[in-house]
Amino acid sequence: MPEIKLQCRCGKVRGLVSDFSPHRSTRTICHCDDCQTYAGQFPEDSGILDEFGGSDIVQLTPAQVTITQGMDQLRCLRLTRKGLYRWYADCCKTPIANTVSSKFAFVGLMHNALTINGPLDACLGPVNFYIQGKSAKAQRPGQKVYAGLPAAWFLGSVSWLLPAIIKGKHKPSPFFNSDGKPPVKPEILQA
Repeated sequence: MPEIKLQCRCGKVRGLVSDFSPHRSTRTICHCDDCQTYAGQFPEDSGILDEFGGSDIVQLTPAQVTITQGMDQLRCLRLTRKGLYRWYADCCKTPIANTVSSKFAFVGLMHNALTINGPLDACLGPVNFYIQGKSAKAQRPGQKVYAGLPAAWFLGSVSWLLPAIIKGKHKPSPFFNSDGKPPVKPEILQA
């Protein structure tokens, strides 16, 4: 299966997504307040949000992601103590990924950290879900946008997520050490 290159804007952080298939991932555009708050921590030209306030995220397993260069530049931000682990490259403030925990076989890669030649849809497949529309900056014409996180998202993801959980695809992970701790101390915005 194809590999996709992962890279921050300045190129100090590089990696690979291996064994990628649109059938074993979920592409979601999330408009939630947290994604928008996270985007606000970076320069406006970081390209996280589209004009509707949505983040284009490719959801797959941590075992598929390898950081080959620049681990020393990787930083972690949590909006709250129990919030998602949100990873970025400190060198150029490029958002990289979101993770839930070291024990969950799930990582959401930010589209702007992926090096893709041509349209995203051609490589990643079409967007499966537009979610958290209640926080969108504007209405997205011609798309079904769910107000929150719908059951359809869980059902649409279970075909790849459940086997990944069973097979232990939460490891190896570039975002957590073998003891389950992040390689860097997360900065927490709200204590």
